[in-house]
Amino acid sequence: MMVHGAVGNEKGPPVLLTVEEAARYLKASKATLWRWMREGKLSSVKIGRLRRLRLEDLEQLIKEEKAVAASKKLEKRREIVARILAHRIRIDVTTAELVREGRVKREARYGKARR
Repeated sequence: MMVHGAVGNEKGPPVLLTVEEAARYLKASKATLWRWMREGKLSSVKIGRLRRLRLEDLEQLIKEEKAVAASKKLEKRREIVARILAHRIRIDVTTAELVREGRVKREARYGKARR
């Protein structure tokens, strides 16, 4: 991938990529990058008629996306643990008690069943 600007030089000019280079770098389509630019999720620089993306902005986007993904994953795990713990509260109940409880609820809802 050809990179425009100084690589690894923080005081030098920013590293600018074409939309195509940025798409390859992110392993995303050019259409996705254009959509992100329209939505404001990704900033770009216009030089004449050309559009360029800063490498720093792409790396920041990656960091933010990883943080969001990690947050979602953690939230999902918390929900699973909460559901497991909610079911564990009733572990001391016997099967017979659960059957009786279900029967009482069913009779309350539909009336006493015929045998």
